[in-house]
Amino acid sequence: TYLQKRTSGIWNSLYQFPLIEGEFTERQLVNTKQWKNLFIGDPIIEKISTKIKHKLSHQLIHTSFYHVKCDTINDSNFLKINWVEIEEYPLPILIDKYIKSVILHK
Repeated sequence: TYLQKRTSGIWNSLYQFPLIEGEFTERQLVNTKQWKNLFIGDPIIEKISTKIKHKLSHQLIHTSFYHVKCDTINDSNFLKINWVEIEEYPLPILIDKYIKSVILHK
């Protein structure tokens, strides 16, 4: 699992998964410059979550979580951790709720 510490904004000092913003189909996503620059090798999408809505005070976020299997990513700003360590890192509520839902449904 890869995490990146936010350094600004409302999620300052919280950790997030690799993020690509936009409205994409799976095919469109894997062909974006961001996707191609993020992963080294041939990443495999193992699962895509259902669409999730998360309301902030100033906006509504629509998101999907992609479970991607990869050897490494091409960004030194990410920290590689074991999945069992995830609770040791402060996370935005959106990500924390998603992780808890994944753990409960395993």
